[in-house]
Amino acid sequence: MEEIQLDLRRHCVETEIKKLYNLALGAYFRPGADKHSLEARIGFLTLALEGFDFPALRSRYPDLCGGGSQPVVLFEDIEGVLRLRVGELPVDTAGETGHQPKEV
Repeated sequence: MEEIQLDLRRHCVETEIKKLYNLALGAYFRPGADKHSLEARIGFLTLALEGFDFPALRSRYPDLCGGGSQPVVLFEDIEGVLRLRVGELPVDTAGETGHQPKEV
């Protein structure tokens, strides 16, 4: 079960996940990069970017808008579903994520 700590002190959850995705992608192409772990991280972040309905999540969970002090974690549960946790409380991402991209 992978977990990624998100820093939402200065921006929202969507911006933070995009930032982490771009950092991982840049690291992937550096010489000597651990491509296997970076591929897993990039895939994990891609699923979040394509699967979460960020406007809906931000409207229901103000801590995901940024500027808060609560720790926020992106993780994969035991069933392989992406979830978010604010502090110790799980965020209800039902209908917000899956392994299928959102329809445009």
